[in-house]
Amino acid sequence: MDDRLKIIVRNTIIHIVLYLLAKMYFEYNGIALHGNLLVAILSRRLLMLSIFLVSYLEINYKK
Repeated sequence: MDDRLKIIVRNTIIHIVLYLLAKMYFEYNGIALHGNLLVAILSRRLLMLSIFLVSYLEINYKK
C-alpha cells in the first residue's frame, strides 16, 4: 500500500474513533449534539476538514 494511502487511512480511523468517543461523552452528560440538523452537518464537515488537514500536513512533512 502506498505511504500516502496508509497515512490517510490511519488518520481517518483515528478521527472517527475520537469523533465517536466525543459523541458518546456528550450524550452521556446529557448534551445532544445531533438534535439539530445544522449542528450535525457542521460537525461532519469539520470532521472531514480535520482529516484532510492532518493528512495533508503529515504527507507534506514527510517529504
